[in-house]
Amino acid sequence: MSQTIELSNGTVVTVRSIRSEDQALEREFIHGLSDKTRFLRIMGHVNQLTPQALDRLTKIDPERETALIATISTPTGERQIGVARYSLLDQPGACEFAIVVADDWQGAGLGKALMLALIDSARQRGLSKMIGTTLPQNKKMKRLADSLGFEIGPDPTDPHLVLLELKL
Repeated sequence: MSQTIELSNGTVVTVRSIRSEDQALEREFIHGLSDKTRFLRIMGHVNQLTPQALDRLTKIDPERETALIATISTPTGERQIGVARYSLLDQPGACEFAIVVADDWQGAGLGKALMLALIDSARQRGLSKMIGTTLPQNKKMKRLADSLGFEIGPDPTDPHLVLLELKL
C-alpha cells in the first residue's frame, strides 16, 4: 500500500506500509518525539528503544497487523513524520489501533489522513470494529477520534483510560 497525499500546509506526504528496512527511520522518529508526545502515545516514559522493540515495530506479521508510516522527502533522504497501526484482537472482526504524529507535524491534517488510510485498510480486510485507548488528557486524540465518528467513553477495564470505538 502506498499513496501520496497533500497536507493543509501544501506538503506532499507518502503514506505506505512499514518495511523491515525502516528501522533507522522508525528509531529516529521515536527519538524525535517530545517527552509529552511519547508519554501520551506510549502511556509511559520510554527513553530507549531496545533492538527487540524496534524489530517489533518494523517487522510486522501481515496476518495479524498493519502499520502505515507517513514520510516526506528531505535533502538528506526520507524522513518519517507519523505512523498508524492496528493489530487484530481475539474478538472476531475487531482490531486495536495506535497512532502518533511528530510534534512539528501535528495540526496539519496528517493524523486524520493516516487514520483514514488505516480505517480503509481495516475495512478492506473485512474488519467490523476498530478500538483504541488513550489517556484522558490526550485532547488531540479525542478530537481526532470524534471527527472520524468514533464513540468515546470510559474504558470499562481501566478507569484511567478513555475508550475509542468505531464500527467499520
